[in-house]
Amino acid sequence: MCAKELVSIVIPTLNEEENIGRLLESIIMQDYRPIEVIIVDGGSTDDTLKVINHFIEGFSGESLAIRVLSEYGECRSPANAKNIGFLSAKGKLCLFIDADYVLLEHSFISKVIDALRKSPWVSVRLIPVQGKNNLLSLAQVIQNRIWAPEGYVDERRCFRRELLEKYANPPFNPCLGVGEDADLISRLRRLGFNPIFVDAKLGDVVPHDLRRFAKRFEWYGRTSLRFYIRIHGLSLPEAVIASLRNNIGVWITLVYPLLAVLLYLALGISGLLIVLLLYVASRIRLFVKMPMKSIKVLATISFLDLIRSVAYLYGLLRGFVVAKVSRD
Repeated sequence: MCAKELVSIVIPTLNEEENIGRLLESIIMQDYRPIEVIIVDGGSTDDTLKVINHFIEGFSGESLAIRVLSEYGECRSPANAKNIGFLSAKGKLCLFIDADYVLLEHSFISKVIDALRKSPWVSVRLIPVQGKNNLLSLAQVIQNRIWAPEGYVDERRCFRRELLEKYANPPFNPCLGVGEDADLISRLRRLGFNPIFVDAKLGDVVPHDLRRFAKRFEWYGRTSLRFYIRIHGLSLPEAVIASLRNNIGVWITLVYPLLAVLLYLALGISGLLIVLLLYVASRIRLFVKMPMKSIKVLATISFLDLIRSVAYLYGLLRGFVVAKVSRD
């Protein structure tokens, strides 16, 4: 493999004006060239394309090319957009990066390329980071880093093109919402392929407002049924059960308010104290390991758990209605 092989970075976008500039800046700052950036837009109605065009005019050239494509097809989704970008890519090395991510090291691509010389599939480290300095973002980052202090090993990003062309073409199921990455990984593992890990840090920029936070988890709930029906062959009722069973934190979070009401009606203040003790016991790791003993942060984390659960269940309900209509 040539030391200066072209790298293709595929980025799906839809109303990402707040994020895409940050990602493009981190790509421009990489110490590796040549790079082509292929952005596949799903019909943004905000200033996403305006931001992208600013970078095209200011930075796109021979060693760093930035192109924008429009998404097409019956199943509009990030998976579909990534397939379109992959089809258009010219590089033998492909990276799939979401618009709300950021490359945390100037040598991120160089590290990945060195690893792709040894393996056709590379995993990296995914670390939650704040997009804006507010309490909502801070609470998400603290919660995530308590459960995974060094970030998560992410197997979904970096491939030699030939691997995907031969064994997973197209790479992603375009009719999936959530789970398209897991589906690709599962297919490659069944064929005997496994990634090697390189300690290159990719940042997952957490939502900084409730609207984007709730929208993310509503999307997960709304599209989870597709994943279980299409990939695992489950019936619609079975898919609903699987969606709840595999997201146990969703309904456990909702149990506490209901339990508090029932015990308060039965035992008064003592009932509320019992619920509080149960909640503290369930979150003891969070209380012990949280780097800053802030009541505001704890309260925000608990509030976000509730919003996450409600949004996921609302999305699940919407997905159930659509799936049921499509079956009639």
